[in-house]
Amino acid sequence: MSGVELLVGAAASGTAGTAGFTAATGGLFGAGGAVTAGASLSTLASVAGAIGALSQGAAASNAANFNAQVANNNALAARAAAAENADRQRRLSVKRKGANRANDPDKLDLLEDSAIEEELAISDIISGGTGRSIGFASTAALDRARGSAARTGGATSAFGSLLGVSGNFV
Repeated sequence: MSGVELLVGAAASGTAGTAGFTAATGGLFGAGGAVTAGASLSTLASVAGAIGALSQGAAASNAANFNAQVANNNALAARAAAAENADRQRRLSVKRKGANRANDPDKLDLLEDSAIEEELAISDIISGGTGRSIGFASTAALDRARGSAARTGGATSAFGSLLGVSGNFV
């Protein structure tokens, strides 16, 4: 007698409905009906959880990588701004030196001090831009690490969800 015949026969006679269902599903879900509908739903939920964890990890990784690219762009912009500001300071310095020479050409001490101060101002501008650039580059590296950790965390969570599936078949 096949499982379907057993199920139909049990339902028709009104006896052993549960035993008939278990016997009828035995061939479909494994020997002796070891996997129940509840276990199947649990398995499906675990697989969906694994897919969700992978998706979440990938999305967090993509967001962190985008933030890293923005920080890299900010680092480049900080360097470019510092270089432009230093050039602007050099041009102003040349104008001031010319004005100082024109106003009082005999005061070499003033001209020398002025030249030193101008170079210090230029160095400060470059140093500030370099510092900002390094900060942005560090942020970019941190964002890339966060992206990698998010992807790894998603994969680990997915693996954990799938381990729960294997427990349903034991």
